[in-house]
Amino acid sequence: MDTNLALLIIGVVMTLFGVAFNVNPKGANKVIMGELAEEAVNPAAALRIMTGAFSLAIGTISFCCRNLPYEEASTLLSGLGIGFVVLITGIFL
Repeated sequence: MDTNLALLIIGVVMTLFGVAFNVNPKGANKVIMGELAEEAVNPAAALRIMTGAFSLAIGTISFCCRNLPYEEASTLLSGLGIGFVVLITGIFL
């Protein structure tokens, strides 16, 4: 896959996730986690907003860097891939 297309897809998807998480964090929590106890709703929404901000940042970086030369784009894609693996590993451990 072309690095330009890969970074464009990552940018668009991460930006959409970020917008969805920031526009309606409580609704996103209901979809992801189901019904929460009343005292957990606001802290979970705050965490979802931070996750949304992270997604927006990654999406913006990926979208803005889509026209990099192949060498630099490959390095960025490798870093994003390693970062996503570390994030998923941290979530499941």
